[in-house]
Amino acid sequence: CLAMWRQFARLLPRAVSARQPPYASSSPLLARVLFLSTKRPGGKKNASKELVRKVKQAKQPGEVSQLLDDHQGIINAFIVSAAVSQLRRLGKPHEALAAFERAKASGVEPNVVVYNALISACEKGAQWEKAVELFEELQQRGLEPTVISYNALISACEKGVQWEKALTLFAEMQRRNLKPDIITYSAMISAYEKGGEWERALALFEELQQRGLKPNIITYNALISACE
Repeated sequence: CLAMWRQFARLLPRAVSARQPPYASSSPLLARVLFLSTKRPGGKKNASKELVRKVKQAKQPGEVSQLLDDHQGIINAFIVSAAVSQLRRLGKPHEALAAFERAKASGVEPNVVVYNALISACEKGAQWEKAVELFEELQQRGLEPTVISYNALISACEKGVQWEKALTLFAEMQRRNLKPDIITYSAMISAYEKGGEWERALALFEELQQRGLKPNIITYNALISACE
């Protein structure tokens, strides 16, 4: 048994560098060893961490999709969140949504982190209506939205020139005892700027300072644009 694990230790780096899934190997012994590695205590967790690392290093959307396809046996919400975030960074919100739908179809239960990443992807893709739909879906699943959830959705509404919807969300999050941060305020000021509501933007800027928050360059840029 010890000899088998020693062989596994020698061969595993080659399999990983070749992006082979745990069950796809030309060597029956290696395939069995790789399979058993996910059954060892911590084995699946380590494999998950390694896959997340590779997803975050992907330079092309196709690489992310291939990694997910090649490792379907260990896909979880943590990995899906990393994939969605990476596809968003690569400027591919539609691919991010497709990856999410494939994961759901395969039985993965998305958590609030996955939904936050998806809503952010919709914001980048100027799909505010889809962002609202996902926000509602996460609540229907019994998940509680966080400040990050609201920030992402408010930003999506800002990009979609939906300042009134953004204002509704801003009030709602406070009713839930979620404290707006500087990201929230900056997004709201920008939403008011898009809607030509410069007086509201200025009032909100004063409010954030009264709450002890420090405006950043994004906040100032949004306020200046609102007052032009």
